[in-house]
Amino acid sequence: MRTSLIGLSAALFAVATPAAAAIDLGNGISATGGATAVSDYRFRGVSLTDKDPAAQGTLTLSHESGLYAGTWVSNLQDTATYGDAEVDLYIGYGREIAPGTTFDINSTFFIYADSDNGTDSDYMEVGTSLKHDFGVAAVKVGANWAPSRKATGNEDLIYTYGEVSAPVPTTPFTLRGRFGVQDLGFTSYNEWQIGAETTLGPVSASLSYVDTDISKTDVLSGLYSNAKAGVVLSLGVAF
Repeated sequence: MRTSLIGLSAALFAVATPAAAAIDLGNGISATGGATAVSDYRFRGVSLTDKDPAAQGTLTLSHESGLYAGTWVSNLQDTATYGDAEVDLYIGYGREIAPGTTFDINSTFFIYADSDNGTDSDYMEVGTSLKHDFGVAAVKVGANWAPSRKATGNEDLIYTYGEVSAPVPTTPFTLRGRFGVQDLGFTSYNEWQIGAETTLGPVSASLSYVDTDISKTDVLSGLYSNAKAGVVLSLGVAF
């Protein structure tokens, strides 16, 4: 069912974001991009590749004002609902609003061009977040909303989450944790992840443990699938 996978995001916790020097395009505009290989494309606890690897890429244009826009792509498990590829188009605004505190608001359109359902599988999600860096750790809270349409099972979707990241002193590693609640009106579940990542120049790697409280009954009924606990490895390079 479409409702089992609603709310895909380019900002996947399980995928480490490589560090990269932005390419200056002039007029206050810069470009960043990257490619990542993951052992399993997970989103909100659910595998979208049937626990198989995925190749993903992103390209973002940013303006010094805080505006940005870009695209993110990934292969998927080939199904009639989604096809074998996902293309995300996003636009947003983010900047520091106080020392150590950043605010972001964005909109993402998710496209599944190869799905047998045509545009019925495509949808839009709006998200906002607030993050503060306390020095020893950074805390982020956010919410995403997708308006009711056929792709969401004719229900509004609301996803709320909290994230914590903390660098390990005298090491190149950062520890990360997240807890989120996915609510589709007629069904909801909790998901969580914990892991570590490291970055060396343009190359980054991460290891994450992913789990949910999705019941075996829902898995067997087909409402959710590929939601068992698992470990996700990623390796990325920025360019």
